[in-house]
This record gives sequence, C-alpha cells and structure tokens, in this order.
Amino acid sequence: MFYQKITQLELELTTRCNASCPQCVRNFYGGKTWPTLPMVDIDLELIKTKIPDSILKDLIEIRICGTYGDPCIYQDLIELVKYLNSKTSAQLTINTNGSLRTTKWWKDLANVLKKDDRVIFGIDGLDDTNHLYRVNTNFKKIINNAKAFISAGGSAIWSYIVFKHNEHQVDAARQLSNKLGFDGFSCKLTTRFIDKQHNLVDKTPVFDKNNNLNRYLEMPDEKKYLNNGYNNYEKIIKEFGSYENYLQKSKIFCTAQHSNLIYISAEGYVLPCGWLADRFYGFETEKHKDRKKLFELIDLNGGLNTISLHHFSLDEIANSKVFHAIQQNWISENRIERCANQCSKYGMLKQNATKELQPYVKGNV
Repeated sequence: MFYQKITQLELELTTRCNASCPQCVRNFYGGKTWPTLPMVDIDLELIKTKIPDSILKDLIEIRICGTYGDPCIYQDLIELVKYLNSKTSAQLTINTNGSLRTTKWWKDLANVLKKDDRVIFGIDGLDDTNHLYRVNTNFKKIINNAKAFISAGGSAIWSYIVFKHNEHQVDAARQLSNKLGFDGFSCKLTTRFIDKQHNLVDKTPVFDKNNNLNRYLEMPDEKKYLNNGYNNYEKIIKEFGSYENYLQKSKIFCTAQHSNLIYISAEGYVLPCGWLADRFYGFETEKHKDRKKLFELIDLNGGLNTISLHHFSLDEIANSKVFHAIQQNWISENRIERCANQCSKYGMLKQNATKELQPYVKGNV
C-alpha cells in the first residue's frame, strides 16, 4: 500500500488565476497563459461524494492551494470550507495572492473558518515591488482584504518570496505584517532558479502578454535569503558526476508518502503530490521527458480514468495500480526525475525553505 492512512489532503480547486507570476508553470514567464492549460473548477459535489467520511475524520491538515490556480477564484470556496469544517477537525490552510474578492467576502470567509484555520497571503514586497512578481495584483487591495479578514477574526500569515528586487524590504514588510495583525511572517526561499534542464541560473525572464521581454527576476544577493538547496549543487556534481546521474541514482524518500499526503487536482485527478501534478501542463513542463514518463506510467496502469474522482473514490485511487507503479518507479532505471529532484538525498523539499517563522508556520518551496 502507498499509504497506511491519509492524514493530509491538498486540494487544487481551480486552474484559474488573476495573476501572471513569471515563474509559475501556468504561463509563459509571466506572459500569455499556456494554451493547453484547461480552465476548470472542481465540482463541489465531487468532493462531497468521492472523499469518504472515513478519510475526512482522520485528516490532520487540509491545504487549499494552487499548482495552477488561486483558490479564491473558486466560486464555492466558502461553502466548501463550511462543508469540510462540518466533517473534520483538520486545520485548513488557504494559499492566495489576496488580490481577489471584496472586503465583505473576506469577512465572510473569516466567519466560517475555525480558530486554528489560516490564510497564507503571498505578498512578495511592498506597494512598489509586490507586482514585479505577483503580476496583475494590486497591493492596496491585498492589504485592505487582509485587514478585513483579520478584523473579522481570521488568522493570516504573510509569505514573502525573496528576490533581488525586494530583499531590501523584508524588514519593512515584517514590521507592516505585525502592525496589521498578521499571526506570522515568513521569507520563502525559492528554488526556482534551477531550470527544467537542471542548470543553476542566476536570473529568469519576465515577458508581457505580447511575449515581449520586459526584464529579469534575479536571485537575492544576501546569502541568508538563498535556499540551502543551492549550496548542495556542487556537492551533487562532485558526488554523482552530474545532476542527471544524481536524479537517476539517488535514493528517493517520498515526502508525500511519509507524511501521508494526497493531492487532488481541479480536474479531479489524484496524485501523491502537486509536484507531480505540475508535470501535466506548462511551457517547459510539456517539453520535459518527465511528462512522457509519467503519462506512460499512468497509461500502462489503467489510464487517467484510474486516478479520476469522476470514476473512483479517493480511497480506491490511493490503492490503485498507478500509485503502486509510482512507488516502483523510484527504483527504476527510467525513473521520473521530478520525484528525485524533490525527495531524494539533496531534494529541494528537504532544504531550508523559510526563515523568520512563527512556530506553527510551514513553508513550501
């Protein structure tokens, strides 16, 4: 069995998003949305009927976040929160850029969340810098939404991805978060300056909607804001000869399996984690050999319907041939590199992802 018991659930409610973050897989470096990405929202009834109460009662944490979309676009989010909190005592965490909805909606959301539920606002700078990564978002609207949410009793965390263009504002942003009543502030130390060909790069491009190059995103200068994973890059080359060899030969310790985490996409597909789900669509993703490997593995073990909530319940999928095949793939000579990149000896999920956290705040790369 892939799991003894599922205790963490990650829900992707929608592939829609108001932002165009340049390092997000859903668009072309901040420009046009990738054309093969379907614009879909998961059916609330699917969640209600295909996630058994037997799983819901054992959950410790439910993360409502996005590989492709922002959950606050989802029309039924408040109804979903009500439903989940009627079925489970699990802590709910919602990740968002915060630049959606009205202040009334944010107050309504706060009123249906439990005391230990929280919203993580991705705010990467201040008024003059946040939009440089969170393209198409509005800082003043985000702050007003956050203030409304907090004033209604909601627990908010400020999550700050550090780049060269905003590293000088970390202290000011932390001070502002305290002033506004956020319950935590974290610096997110990104690993997205390793490209899909596994090369370490010091900058990535930013394009507009007409595919014109505007500028570049650059790694921060201060070492304290660099993910520890970058420090391991030379160690990997020395130990394995190349990054490719490392991805094929290093031992995989699946974070999802050992933390009893399962992921549901907006299309209703179920996978161990969102890191595999982001192999489905995207400019660099669709060209990567991993995508072909993953789809071949799924096809050989019953096809996409086998991992779809439209055809099977969550517990049936968790015990399907596809999940068993993913586990066997870790020791294969033709392994899915994504698993090794995230969850092997020097895997990015095992590196320092956050700084300056409240004790209960977790960070994602």
